[in-house]
Amino acid sequence: MPVNPSPPSPVQPIAAVPAATRQAQAVACEPIALPDGEHFAALVSRELAQCRRFGKGMGVLLIDAWPHPPLGAALAGEVLHRLRQAVAARLRARVRGSDVVATLGGQRFGLMLMNAGRNEAELVQARLHKVLGGPYGVDEQHLYIRLVMGAAAFPEMGASGTELVRAAEAALLRNTGLPLRA
Repeated sequence: MPVNPSPPSPVQPIAAVPAATRQAQAVACEPIALPDGEHFAALVSRELAQCRRFGKGMGVLLIDAWPHPPLGAALAGEVLHRLRQAVAARLRARVRGSDVVATLGGQRFGLMLMNAGRNEAELVQARLHKVLGGPYGVDEQHLYIRLVMGAAAFPEMGASGTELVRAAEAALLRNTGLPLRA
């Protein structure tokens, strides 16, 4: 009797996520689950090839969304997971179908704004700050989040996925008031 393959892991290495799967997830309004910013940078690099081919720009946003005030230890586990899902769903609903939303582990999200430059990335950042900042109904309670965002744009702020993600992270860190890493 053939052995059924195990179900796919919710977090797969970016190389294991074929373009058709990424497209299907975008159509189904599901964020792509990536383990960290390094994998997101690899995804951005691949999409940049299309931008170069067609002479288009790309905006990259990194978004940290933390409960505010912080949840107590008794609430943190499952409630935090459901809050993250609610933020991801609201984020996905507020961007264009051509844009790519990814969860990057922890409370960080990555967003690729296709055919967008620096001005569009800043405009989307301001709009998302307004719409993502409202209350979230989770387990019969209203939870709020503290948002910190950073944006970067191709070609103005970087020519590779790694450069764009680093520029967006530097902007995010500037917005938190924390010292930048060397």
